[in-house]
Amino acid sequence: MKSPQTKKIAVLINPEDPHLAGYLRGIRDFSDQLSEWQLFGINLPCYQQIPNAANWQSDGIIISSDMSPTSHGLTPTPGKPSVSLGKSVHPISSVSIDLHQSFITALAHFAEQGIRQIVTIGPHSKENLSIICSKSRHLDLACIHLELEEVLSFLSRQLGPVGVLTSDCSHSLQLAQLALKKGIKIPADLAILSLGDDRNCRLASPGISSLPYPSRKIGYHAAELLHTQLREPSDTIPTSKFIPQSSVNARSSSLRTITSNPLIQKAMRHIYFTAHNSPLKVGDLAQALKVSRANLSDHFQKFLGQSPTEIIRRERVSAAMRLLTQPDAMVKSVAISMGFSSSQEFARFFKNSTGQTPSEFAKSTINKRIDPNLARVHQS
Repeated sequence: MKSPQTKKIAVLINPEDPHLAGYLRGIRDFSDQLSEWQLFGINLPCYQQIPNAANWQSDGIIISSDMSPTSHGLTPTPGKPSVSLGKSVHPISSVSIDLHQSFITALAHFAEQGIRQIVTIGPHSKENLSIICSKSRHLDLACIHLELEEVLSFLSRQLGPVGVLTSDCSHSLQLAQLALKKGIKIPADLAILSLGDDRNCRLASPGISSLPYPSRKIGYHAAELLHTQLREPSDTIPTSKFIPQSSVNARSSSLRTITSNPLIQKAMRHIYFTAHNSPLKVGDLAQALKVSRANLSDHFQKFLGQSPTEIIRRERVSAAMRLLTQPDAMVKSVAISMGFSSSQEFARFFKNSTGQTPSEFAKSTINKRIDPNLARVHQS
């Protein structure tokens, strides 16, 4: 059997790029599946060094969006495919963040925390601000863009909590410091979420909630896209792939539902680990915690402003949505895995909670990305 022809792949990323390790892990995750790929780099200690860059030619290039082959002294190989890590100004294929989904994820997090007033700060583009406002209206949120120094004055005129969506962690840290000096409570009155995620977000006090940058996924899909182009050369318009930021690194700057009450903490832990696979009842929860049902309900209303039934329902619906969005998901199998006695019982529960049948929801996710957190949970 003829062995695959060796492919020399140049990986051109600035060694100082904060996402370098994630990109390289993702590229390696994909390339490990191929026997023919040889990875080369410049100033990347984990790869073979490109010898004599000016005269070296590759079969394909994976390059960060802020770089160009010539910036590395590498002569571009005519007709060879290239893929950019991040949105590229060059006419080549790219793999980058799905900004629409990122904004939806961030806004849904605020909505889950009971925050209906949203402020954006930082250098957001007009296009991005328009998208954020549109997504806010979809979630019944009010949204306004302010300068950093205007936020505290705006807070003083509001009756309810305000969620601030910043363009990066540095703006979040500045806002948190100003708020603490003014005695503004975080996150009770001011919840903060950064669209960027870095070490300072994780180490700050309070910890700054952020959207994790999917560098490993971007690296993997960039390698996958380059492999496709190497196998199927095409003169068509370069393709682009967008990777969603579908979760929030939730920290104390935005988690308003966190409480230090030990009973609530135990109850929430029990719900998180149980509600997705069993028809958990409030009485069962009270019994597991060895308290009365009335005492449990009083604690939930006092510390969370919701009943145990509402929290359990929310977790059950979220779990159902996650299962229904899986490829080849079947309503019957989801009903069984969640502990419903029949598909009909599950369908009634799901429609009463979301306004859609399980089948309708599953079909709606086939051709478009839907974050389960966006579906509004109604009381039956």
